[in-house]
Amino acid sequence: KKADFYLNIVSEILDFSIAKYAHLFDATELQQLQTMQQLATSCDGGGSDGMRLLSRLLLRTTQWFRVASLSSYAEIADIDTTVRVLQTHGILMASQQGDITRELLQCVHHKPSIIALATK
Repeated sequence: KKADFYLNIVSEILDFSIAKYAHLFDATELQQLQTMQQLATSCDGGGSDGMRLLSRLLLRTTQWFRVASLSSYAEIADIDTTVRVLQTHGILMASQQGDITRELLQCVHHKPSIIALATK
């Protein structure tokens, strides 16, 4: 499956990075990589879906993502739960709806999103 292809690539990169280059990361970075590694092999609590989603997000060019725009990933059973799992593990950060900063507006690249943000 295509979804598992991305998951397998991310898992291999994490395994290799931790095995060969752990000495280059500080304690916080290494802990984050190990958390992602555990999620990649997890079968419970949305971890595998979390890594599938993360692997897709890493391929995107922007830093900010609307949860509603992630619904196109059919391989992820429950986007909302998956996002919460990644937030709980400190991999994704959430921004409140009213918390729109200049940086966020600079990251939004298409007109419908800017209009939607401006009218809320």
